[in-house]
Amino acid sequence: MLKKELQIELQEIETAIESLETEIKATEASHNAEYAAELNQTVSLLSSKRDEIVALLKQD
Repeated sequence: MLKKELQIELQEIETAIESLETEIKATEASHNAEYAAELNQTVSLLSSKRDEIVALLKQD
């Protein structure tokens, strides 16, 4: 059960990262560097969480 929940969370994180990366490109195109930096920080945090989940899934 926990593995399935982790897989769902992993998919949600990956979807969020993809969405944020698209938003970052649009934000950079509009020359809003401050907002793009905030989005990049969020992507970084989500990527760290994704890596933690992947490590947990590999333990099983």
